[in-house]
Amino acid sequence: MRGGTRLLLTGALTILGIYAQLLDLHRQSDPAGAHSVLVDRAQLGGPLVNLDRATLESAARETGASSELVEGITRISSSGPSLAALGRARGMPLIDPEELSGHFRTAPSPQVGWNTFLQHFEPAPGVLQYSPVVRSSEGDEALVIETFRCGPECGQSRMLLLQEGIEGWTVMAEVPLWVP
Repeated sequence: MRGGTRLLLTGALTILGIYAQLLDLHRQSDPAGAHSVLVDRAQLGGPLVNLDRATLESAARETGASSELVEGITRISSSGPSLAALGRARGMPLIDPEELSGHFRTAPSPQVGWNTFLQHFEPAPGVLQYSPVVRSSEGDEALVIETFRCGPECGQSRMLLLQEGIEGWTVMAEVPLWVP
């Protein structure tokens, strides 16, 4: 889907700046004001959603990303920068990937795992995770995967194509990767 959500960055462009703007957009989309739990490190995969490289490549092509970004997404690192300071600054509860996995590894069923997780972090509506950002060599385009889960069959994962313009960064396209 082609979009036009604008990401305005002040100061120098940084990958953490992209994450900061995405977190702000996510928080604005929650009318109740409850903060999602943030996985404190950018990570590809884990207990929320696992995507194979072919799926990532196909989605990147579907966004209309440059061939450089499409190739980059197939070589994406499984672990990225810490997002803890960004989450704390926004009042978001944090969870590390191992603790998140533990909520589900010890549960007798996925539903029990989610019930326990959501009770522990009440009133959080769910958990939010970002992949490492893949940027073009010129720095004017980027791909990132955003995953939000709120239960075993609740949430979504999507690939976002970001493009820098005169007024900042814009979400140019988003492609669903996982929807229950």
